[in-house]
Amino acid sequence: DSLTVLQTQITSLAAVALQNRRALDLLTNEKGGTCLYLKEECCYYINPSGIVTSKIRELRDQIQARRQYSHIWGLDLHVWVTWLLPLAGLLCLILLSISVAPC
Repeated sequence: DSLTVLQTQITSLAAVALQNRRALDLLTNEKGGTCLYLKEECCYYINPSGIVTSKIRELRDQIQARRQYSHIWGLDLHVWVTWLLPLAGLLCLILLSISVAPC
């Protein structure tokens, strides 16, 4: 979600910058436009926001597909971890007590 919010902000900022550029071109039209007036080389940058948005969508689709695939095969790690962690602690305690008992 944070990537989507950042992309929305960048897209909005790019739109405002383009509006300002058009306004400056209109105001400096008599002198050849903003670039000629400033005696600088100018170029327009087109914000490829669709790329970020589509990549976020692809990542979400891939995550969803992996969740469905792992759930079908019973590989839901969250369920396994909640069972195995308490058992692992108990197993370590038993092994420790067995290794110390002969002493």
